[in-house]
Amino acid sequence: MATSPDGGKILIADDAEILNNLLKDHFEENGFEVVQAFDGIECKSIFLQHKPDVAVLDIQMPKASGIEVTRWVRSHLPEVGVLILTAYDDEAFVHEAQEAGALGYLVKPLDIPHIIPTLETALARAQDLAGLKESEEKLISALQN
Repeated sequence: MATSPDGGKILIADDAEILNNLLKDHFEENGFEVVQAFDGIECKSIFLQHKPDVAVLDIQMPKASGIEVTRWVRSHLPEVGVLILTAYDDEAFVHEAQEAGALGYLVKPLDIPHIIPTLETALARAQDLAGLKESEEKLISALQN
């Protein structure tokens, strides 16, 4: 059984309650801490409250799409890794997700057990981003002094 490298916290945001709960159960069984959201507005609130390391966002959620939320994350919490979850494998959607700042793109129907390596890779990239942000803040502080 895979485990998260350092207790990574994952946000799952999908309005399909069955899929949301299946992902939650599987991720928790593999050692991740999981928080859930069921629409884009709730998702933003949970980002601020729980500070997840990685988010798996459905591209089509009520109140704000996964793409909109990804753009919001990039401007407010740039160290968080985002994976987009969708039923669409259209190249335009993939490009839009990349442009918004997503680290990856998962297409439904999912092979849930095979998501863990993708999730672990996104978590590693998120940790890299967090380290870069911390280094940047230290550098800025040093330059200001």
